[in-house]
Amino acid sequence: MHSTGDYADIGVTNFDFHNEVRMRGHDSLVGTVPRLEGVRRSSEQFGFLTCSSDSDEPMTEQRGVFRINCLDCLDRTNFVQDIISRTTLEQFLFNINQSWVNSGGLWGSHRELWAESGDALSKIYAGTGALNTSFTRTGKRTLAGVLSDATKSVSRAYINNFQDKGKQTAIDMFLGNISSQPQVLIFDPIHDSVRAILKERVAEYSSRKSLSIFAGTYNLNGRPPTEPLHPWLFPDSENTSLALTRPDILVVGFQEIVPLNAQQIIQADPAKKREWEAQIQKTIGTRGNYLIFRSEQLVGTALFVIVKAELAGALRNVEAATRKTGLRGMAGNKGAVAIRFDLYDTSFCFLTAHLAAGHTNVMERNNDYDTIDSGLRFTKGRNIKSHDVVIWAADTNYRIDLDNEDVRSFATSDNFEPLVMADQLLDAMHANEAFSGYQEGPLMFPPTYRYDLHSNQYDTSEKMRIPAWTDRILYRGLPKYLQLMSYSRADLRGSDHRPVYALFKCDVLVIDVAKKNALQEELLKELTHTGGDELLEDKRSRTVVDGSISDD
Repeated sequence: MHSTGDYADIGVTNFDFHNEVRMRGHDSLVGTVPRLEGVRRSSEQFGFLTCSSDSDEPMTEQRGVFRINCLDCLDRTNFVQDIISRTTLEQFLFNINQSWVNSGGLWGSHRELWAESGDALSKIYAGTGALNTSFTRTGKRTLAGVLSDATKSVSRAYINNFQDKGKQTAIDMFLGNISSQPQVLIFDPIHDSVRAILKERVAEYSSRKSLSIFAGTYNLNGRPPTEPLHPWLFPDSENTSLALTRPDILVVGFQEIVPLNAQQIIQADPAKKREWEAQIQKTIGTRGNYLIFRSEQLVGTALFVIVKAELAGALRNVEAATRKTGLRGMAGNKGAVAIRFDLYDTSFCFLTAHLAAGHTNVMERNNDYDTIDSGLRFTKGRNIKSHDVVIWAADTNYRIDLDNEDVRSFATSDNFEPLVMADQLLDAMHANEAFSGYQEGPLMFPPTYRYDLHSNQYDTSEKMRIPAWTDRILYRGLPKYLQLMSYSRADLRGSDHRPVYALFKCDVLVIDVAKKNALQEELLKELTHTGGDELLEDKRSRTVVDGSISDD
């Protein structure tokens, strides 16, 4: 079998190693492999490089190379490489001194070389020496060799099940796949320059597609669903267009989906999440063809990403992550859940969180935000700031620094300006102590916490908590492409909180791959073209790359 097009000179020979050994034994391979049509023909065509011992000038040239691959076993690859190496070496010795072809010492050393190579490679990836090296060393299949291979197989099974984690971690670290480490970047001035120019000229090969996004947050107080969710998930309004009342993406964040007791903190009850998931399914099923695309839970905090079915194929690199902040990061009663993905060619990160409670614990809430912002990471070095669009839908627990009586009076009379002036979260944002760089819509609705259950009355319990906008939606993205269209709350009364929602219009980037590839090819030709006596290496050394350019 031969490749076509630009790779027409590449030949492929398929060989069933396992079947050959099963039918005829390992001994037969020494004669079978060199006689395979593709191997025989390539061996004759490729030749080998020889140089004069007097002048070091080349006498013959090597015109090809063998690449041996096995679908599931490096040991078989090494076995065949040993045979092809011997075949080529025999050709060389036949031209130099035919008597050397029958040198037992030479071939003993050759077999030992390939056996040692196989063992060394196998220890890297499997933790034991390679199988079949006893045959490679001796040229015979012996009982001792069979027992040796059996011992290695048992050792591999043990290592794969009990000791492989550290090795995989080391490989992931080398590749930059550990969530806590920066992405590993390879310096490549030519392609880095092309990527930088492509980023500047993105308008030449891309377009924008307008989508609508719903983001909502609801602290459930550990309560089961008792009322329809339509007023929250699909808020109909005279000021809201039909496109926004049927959003393309819905991001639903819950807090206290389970009661925050010791038992739930140790092991959260998954049935509670399934109850609310069923309630969401029941609600979205009446408004279109939606899918719950991804969900994630950290004790009482849960996040759902719901998309229209026709968009599902445009989502890539979907990933979830969590970060605990309770008990200094050891407990999940407080913390955050995040889901990220690429939609067409725009990256999104959605988060829900439950920050530290208590009216005066502003510093603890700021610290919780810092812990999440700096510590929540995805694979390949991605963090929250790596994304084009970031939206938090959270119970931030920030309060209002006014007397209880004044807050209640202003809230019930819809006089929100004095409350906004005393809002702890806005103060923290203005002082760059939390959510720096984020925006929020105007607070034109009553505080969402704390209500008596199934009532429109603020807390009448013994504690008489001061009403506050604990439930907030904050966002970050290019203003030109992300616009807040609505920010309000819904009148659901099954909890001591009221759910909050925001509706966004977002213009996502859609890249025309064919146009981009054509421009990339053109730029590569320009950068690699050399004239006269100019060397490509000299041109590369003069190439300056903007270090701030990244290709996320």
